[in-house]
Order: sequence, then structure tokens, then C-alpha cells
Amino acid sequence: MRRLREGRLQRPVALVSALAIVAFLVLPDGGIAQTVAATVCFALAPVVLGMRAHALRGAARRRVRLLWIASGTYGVAMGVWYLALAAGRPVGFPSALDLVFFAVFCCYLAFLALVLRDRSPTGALDSRLALVDSLILTTAACAVIWVTLIRPTLADAATPAATIVALAYPGFSIAMVMVAGRLVAATGTLRTPSGLLILLWVGAEAVGDVIYGRQMTSGNFQYSSAVTALWLVACGALATLAARTDPSELAGGAREVRHGPVWTAMRHVVPLVAALVPFALALFDPSHAGAMIVGGLVSFCLVTWRAGMLQGDLADARQLTERLDRAVEELAAQRDELEHLAFSDPLTGLANRARFTEDLLGALGSGPGAVPGAGAGAQAEPAVCVLMLDLDDFKVVNDSLGHGAGDALLIAVAARLQDVVGERGTVARLGGDEFGVLLPAVPEVVGVTVAGSIVAVLEQPFAVEGRLLHTSASIGVAVVQPGGDVQVAMRDADLAMYAAKAAGSGAVRVFERPLLERAQSRLELESHLRRAVEREELVVEYQPIVDLRTGEVASVEALVRWHHPLWGVVPPDRFIPAAESTGTIVGIGEWVLRRACQDVVLLNRGRSRPLAVTVNVSVRQAQDGGFAETVRRALADSELPPECLVLEVTESLVMDSSAAAAATVDELHALGIALSIDDFGAGHSSLVRLRALPVRELKIDGELVRNIDADATTRPIVTAIVALGRALGLAVIAEGVEEPAQLAAVRGLGCDLAQGYLLARPSPCDALVLDSRLSLVDPERVDVS
Repeated sequence: MRRLREGRLQRPVALVSALAIVAFLVLPDGGIAQTVAATVCFALAPVVLGMRAHALRGAARRRVRLLWIASGTYGVAMGVWYLALAAGRPVGFPSALDLVFFAVFCCYLAFLALVLRDRSPTGALDSRLALVDSLILTTAACAVIWVTLIRPTLADAATPAATIVALAYPGFSIAMVMVAGRLVAATGTLRTPSGLLILLWVGAEAVGDVIYGRQMTSGNFQYSSAVTALWLVACGALATLAARTDPSELAGGAREVRHGPVWTAMRHVVPLVAALVPFALALFDPSHAGAMIVGGLVSFCLVTWRAGMLQGDLADARQLTERLDRAVEELAAQRDELEHLAFSDPLTGLANRARFTEDLLGALGSGPGAVPGAGAGAQAEPAVCVLMLDLDDFKVVNDSLGHGAGDALLIAVAARLQDVVGERGTVARLGGDEFGVLLPAVPEVVGVTVAGSIVAVLEQPFAVEGRLLHTSASIGVAVVQPGGDVQVAMRDADLAMYAAKAAGSGAVRVFERPLLERAQSRLELESHLRRAVEREELVVEYQPIVDLRTGEVASVEALVRWHHPLWGVVPPDRFIPAAESTGTIVGIGEWVLRRACQDVVLLNRGRSRPLAVTVNVSVRQAQDGGFAETVRRALADSELPPECLVLEVTESLVMDSSAAAAATVDELHALGIALSIDDFGAGHSSLVRLRALPVRELKIDGELVRNIDADATTRPIVTAIVALGRALGLAVIAEGVEEPAQLAAVRGLGCDLAQGYLLARPSPCDALVLDSRLSLVDPERVDVS
């Protein structure tokens, strides 16, 4: 069965059929061998069709089963008829066997019509027209055959029944040829093997039946003649067709056929001309007038039927045209709606990013090219201004009041933007709380003026859900000459907007070349930073923290340094913000933590008083869900006691009351880890919050230490921090001590610990000097008694 589905039985079946036909022609007439050869050929088609029907499912199986039953009945009937002739007891003519053959031909016609209906573009109509046209052409052909072949040789003893049956054989066969020809022409399979096999099947059957009818009416039929060989050829062609493919899929894989006007005209003209053939023959030979008039009347009825079918088809076509017109109108409306949806923001009704980009492309494509992103100092001649603006602190509205309030605020902002810009340009919501404004054919001063107007109008409060909300926008302006690049223009406006956000709420910045250079430099820095750990370019240095009461080193702070092979030492204030923004700080922080734990274990070997190590923790690290587990693994792997590790965090992290931050702090406290608050005094802390957290140290902001003598307001702040530490039982560390006066001041104010370049610079682990009591403090400059 698998070989049948793959078409691999085609050649064996064709070979067996050919051998059987040759054997029939060369073997002695009437012998057993010739009979066996004929029987093999008659039985081959039903066998292969039965296998094919068994392998199919659904409608295809039903159609092939019809063909299988018909071919099986044909084979049995031919076997009975041929064996009776071979046995010398021929079946009479006409007989009941002829009715069986006619029923088989009707099944063949039904199968061909069904395939034509399924495979032709016009479906059922085409199959009905094909049948009617075939009957018209068959009537004309039968008339010609009657006049030229059968009537001249008709025996005097021939009965009317014999005459009708003899004429019916070529009539049915010709009808099959007509439908099959219409099928292969309509589906473009005329030059394919399947198309040729179907034409060979019906053609050989038709030629054989025409000769058979002529011989039977003349009384000189020979059952072992070439007539029987033609029927064997028809059976072999049908068997080969079934072995090659599913006969109901004759057009499968065929090329699409596009018939021209000539073909369409012939389809209608030829049947009309054929209908006139019987009348023409009656005029040509009056002796056949009776039969020809009957044939002409049959043709006339068929033509009338055909006209009615076409009239109904025309009415259906008119209805179809009306439906198509309505469908076209609906599709046009849907297209407009889809275009509106595709190019507008569904929340605010403004243009979206796609429309904004398309309008910007149109504005830039109207003139000769120029260098985009001219920025400040560009020519004052009309150009294209692109404004990008982002609402400041919009996330606070969403988080505190919900997304409904946030959406209402965006709608109100969109309305004010549209009022400011009006018909001068395009206002678009590009996503989230980011908006864009396109001002074509205006100088830079106009763009800056519009940006200022937007800032002013957005500073007015918004009434949202019964509340007055305040917001502001940071706006970047890019000026682009006609012919510039769309993506470059939007990039420049974005860079200017980020510069405006960095400058503070409600700022306006115009794009300048240094903004791009800094962005590219930052991008390059971030790219190199991502692989700094695996390339072992990062190192950890340690800065001692001195006990001001004893002059001994109490602990060390781990500081990461980046030694780039080309750039040299990259300052932390340059790469740490980049690591924060890209998220690489998480991996870098874990590596520093593990390295610091391992190094301090080595430093503490042989020390009676072990050192603690302070490791900086960024907000991004602490917000990572697995941070506490990372700390636990670092302690376990290095075997460092938890009391020797201090995590230095910022005030913002300590004051974070979110569930995630609280859970992280609780987990660290459970591990026995103490916290040190870095840059204390630079932010705002809650005393209640400080009491509830495992804080061990307060580290005074280095800016306060540096200004302790220069700014009269600084010393009271430091005094207050020291007093706060005393009250809460916390150690107070002064960082950034770089001058003897600063050291004396913080010591005099009661700070417990200090660190800074005056005391010791950060050094690698193997270069630290920790043994002497005063090794890190100059005794001539500092009194530590």
C-alpha cells in the first residue's frame, strides 16, 4: 500500500498491461493463453482501483470507490462476454449485458463530472455545462457516425433495438471523451502523464465502441480482433492511472490555467454549431431526415436547457456582483479603520510611533540632504524640529493611584500637547509616558519656543479622578535639515531628552554633538564592561578603616578597580553607574563579595583580633531576589564568620519599605550580617527605621568631611550625626579624610573611625600593612593618645 501511495506501482502495472495486450494480439485466436491475457487486462484496473480506494479517506474515497465499482462491473461483464465468445456460445445482441455496460458508462460519466466540478474554477456550474455540452456534441457525433458508418453497413435483418444499442455504444463513449477533454483542458493537465492516461482510457474505449457498433450492425464482428485490443488498452490506461495517482486529483500539482477570450467564445459557439449538425445532415441526405430530425430536436432541447442554466448563472452573477460591491465597500471601511488603528494610539487618539515615523520621513524627504542633528548653532533657515518629551515621575502616579489614573493623566497631557502644537505639526504618543512632536519647516528657535510652551502648560495641575495631580516634562529638541535620516533624527532628540532629564525636572535641551559622543563612549564602555570579569580586568583593593582611639586598623573596605588593557585604570565613578544601568553590577558585585571574603580570611590568619571587611552593595544587587543566598554561599565557600562581613548600603535602600527590600534585610539579619549606611547625611533617614534594622555603622558623607572647616553649617551636621550614632549605639565613620585638619576635626567631634587618603590609600591585599599600631597614621601630625 505504501508503494501505491508513493506511485511506485505505476511502471509495473503499465508493463503488465502492455505485455497482456501484446500477448492477446500475437497468441492464437480463441486459445486459452489469449483468453488469460484478456482476463488479466480486464481484472487489472479493478484490483488497482480497489487498493487505491482502500488507501483514501473522505470524499476522495467515495469518488474512487464509484470508479472501482464501475470498472469491476465492466471487468466482470467483459469477462462473461469474452468467455462466452471463446467457448463458442456468444451472448446475443442486444442483451441484458449491454444494459450493464451502459450503467458502467453512466458511472464513468458521473465520476468525470464530479472531478470536473471539484477541480474547475466555476465548480458545479462548469460540471453541469460540461455534461450538457457533451450531450450536444455526442448527439452531433452520433448523427455523423450514423450517416457515415452505421447506416451504410446496417444489415437488412437488424432490428430497431439492435440499431439503437449499436448507436448507444459510441454515443456513451463519445460523451465520456467530451467530458474528459473538458476536464483536462480546464485543469491544465493535457500535457501531464495523468491527463494523457485519462484521454487514452476514454479515447481507446470510444474508438473501440464505434468500431464495435459498426461491426455489430453489419454482422461481421470478430471478438479476437483489434477492437478487443482497444478495450484492453482502455483498461490498462485506467489501471496505470490509478497506480500513478488518485484519479480524483487529476489536477493536483497542475499549473493554473487562464483561458483567453477565444476559449470562452468557443465554449459557447461550438455547442450551438454542433446542435445544427443533425439538421444539416437531414438537408444533405433526405433519406436520413427522420432520424436526423429526432437528433436535432434532442440537440435543440439540450441547447434550451443550456441557455436556462446560463441565464440562472447570469442572475447569480448579478447577485454576486452586488454582494461583491457591498463587500468592497465594507472592506474599504475596514481598511480605513485598520489604517486608523495602525497609525493612532488607542488611548489618547494621537498618532502612534508608526505615523510619527512616516510623517517625519515625509518631512525630511522634501529637500537635498544635509547633515542631520545640527543642534545648537545650526542654520536658522527653516528645517525640521523633532521634540521628544518624557513625563517626570509618571511611575509614581501609576504605582500610587493605579493605572486608571495614569491613563487619565496621559489623555489629559495629550489634549494639552495638541492644543499647544495645533496645526503646526504632528503630536504622537510613542509609548508609555513618552511623546513626540514633529514641527516641519521651522527654525530651531521655533522648536525651542514650542518646547518651552509645553513645559509651561504641563506645569499647570491636572484634575484626575477628583485629585489635582502635578507633573512636568523633560524635552529634547533635535533640528534636522531636509534630507536627513529619520532614525538619526529620533536618536538625537532622545539623547537631548535624556540630557534634559539629567538637568532636572521641566528642562529643555537641544541636541549637540557632545551628547552623541558621550552616548557612544558610554556604549563602548558598557560593551567592554560586560566582559571585564571574565577577562580578569577587575581587581579588588582594600582601604583600611582606622580606629581613632587606638590608631589600629579596625577593618578594611573592599573597593573594585578596573584595569583596562588599553584605557588603563577606569575610575569607579565612571564605570559603576554604567554597571548599574546595564545590570552588570549584579555579577560584578557577586565577584567582589566572594573575592573580599576569601582575601579577608587570608588576612586574618594569625591575627588575634580579626579584621572585618566592608563590601559595597548597590541598590540593583539588593533588589535581586537571590542576593541573600549569594551572601550565604560566599560566606560558606570562604569560611568567613558572618560577624566579619559588613555590607555597606545607601540610605535609599535602608529607607525602602517595599516587601522585597524588607525580605532581603530580614534574610541578611538572619545570617548575622551587619549593615553600614554609606554617605549618611546626604539623604533623609527615618530614626524609627534605623532602630528596626541591623545597622552597625553610620558613615558620614565624604562631602561633609571635606567641608567641615570651609562651611560653617557642616560641623553642626557632623556633630548631630555623631550624637545620633551614640544614641543608637552605632559606630560613626568619617570617610574621605584627606587633610590633617579634617582628621583632627572629626576626631575632636567624637567620630569612632576614619578612612581616607591621609590615613591610607587603597592597596591590593598582598600590599596592605596592618601590623603596627601607628603604621597608618603619621604620629607627628595626629595625636591618638
